[in-house]
Amino acid sequence: MKKDYKIAVAGTGYVGLSIATLLSQHHHVTAVDIIPKKVEMINNRKSPIQDDYIEKYLAEKDLDLTATLDLPAVDDAIWNAVETVDAASMKECAFHCVDCRIPSLRGSINDAIEDEGGIEQVNVFAQMLSQRQRVWDTASFTKYKALLDASGNPNLEQAIELAKELDQYELRPEIAEPWDYTEVILREKYPDLPEDLFQTPQAAWIGQKWLEQGDAAITDYGLIRRKDGGPLPCFRQEQAQQTQFQRGGMEMR
Repeated sequence: MKKDYKIAVAGTGYVGLSIATLLSQHHHVTAVDIIPKKVEMINNRKSPIQDDYIEKYLAEKDLDLTATLDLPAVDDAIWNAVETVDAASMKECAFHCVDCRIPSLRGSINDAIEDEGGIEQVNVFAQMLSQRQRVWDTASFTKYKALLDASGNPNLEQAIELAKELDQYELRPEIAEPWDYTEVILREKYPDLPEDLFQTPQAAWIGQKWLEQGDAAITDYGLIRRKDGGPLPCFRQEQAQQTQFQRGGMEMR
């Protein structure tokens, strides 16, 4: 006899809503999100994202799908989600983290959940992030995401430590290209250099070589670096090896 599962999907972005739509053809699915408008649209069988297949399935298929604002992050919220899908325990309810506020940690969150005791580790991170969001402004939260992107692939324990050290870093959103970094570095020592000096392939090459030393990184959010000029943390092994090699090369005098 076919077994029907009770499933909670965290996040209703493209990946999350795709999974929820497909699974709800055969199982009871609760999609959780923090945006009220998206929840309302899904419950009215309208897609909050533009996708032909999702729109068609929501409009035409008999889906066992419900959306809710209860995001399973901290322990109380997880048990609220369990109750929402009428499960007897967490073992009866599959949680799948596919969309979170920090996309670069999606893999680390999923890895943690698969390990023994991983739910507790995710809870600790979620609680830390909730506490930080009460005191961080938008700029600080953006800086944190840039730091995580630049540091490679931290696990949740390392991500918590980076949050504690966030004040040691600066984010320069206006710096998006290697030649911009060259200009920043040189103007700190020689503020009167002409502007056209930095609009050259040589400036881009120099900036790229400095970036490869690992003291700064250009992310989607801008340039991130330590305020004391020290190296950025590297949690991706091949990235760390490359940085160690590069630091033995080019140096500005």
